[in-house]
Amino acid sequence: MNCSIELNGMRFYAYHGVYDSEQHIGQWFLVDLRLVWSASPDDLASDRLEKTLNYEIAREIIARQMEQKSRLLEHVAWRIQKALNQSYPQISAGQIRISKQHPPFDSYLKDVTVQLDF
Repeated sequence: MNCSIELNGMRFYAYHGVYDSEQHIGQWFLVDLRLVWSASPDDLASDRLEKTLNYEIAREIIARQMEQKSRLLEHVAWRIQKALNQSYPQISAGQIRISKQHPPFDSYLKDVTVQLDF
């Protein structure tokens, strides 16, 4: 059977953006994650962390990727997906959403979000 886990509203101060000022000054980002994997009834009945996805480790993986500067949020999302799949090959699908909280535009814009479905 399929299981999923969601980590929503993870907040990181990071240095992503096309403009040099974004790479130097940084800004706040929100990251939402959904991971899907197949689990057997025995896995679920075991009540053991190693039989599931440890969301603490998933959050640490995301934090490490958010620390690395990138110009494009799409690239950050791709790196996160790649790192998660390396740690958890049982992931069969997922979604990563990265929102830049204050994009550098003259007019007000709440955020800009990139979503990667895999």
